Amino acid sequence: MAIALTAGAPTLFIRRPAYESSGLTRAAIDERLGLTPDEFRVEGNLVAIGPIYGGDGDGDALGTL
Repeated sequence: MAIALTAGAPTLFIRRPAYESSGLTRAAIDERLGLTPDEFRVEGNLVAIGPIYGGDGDGDALGTL
């Protein structure tokens, strides 16, 4: 199934094997960006994080991450 994207806010795509070997955790990303459950999706070998609106209020949450 295709991943639906939201216009006007960035979405970060990471290859699943790279995500899994990075040591990043979903909990840490959720905490940093203030994500909802629907804003962290795994489809096959792709992890989609977003849309990213600004989690901590600085307006550049993706850049901060």
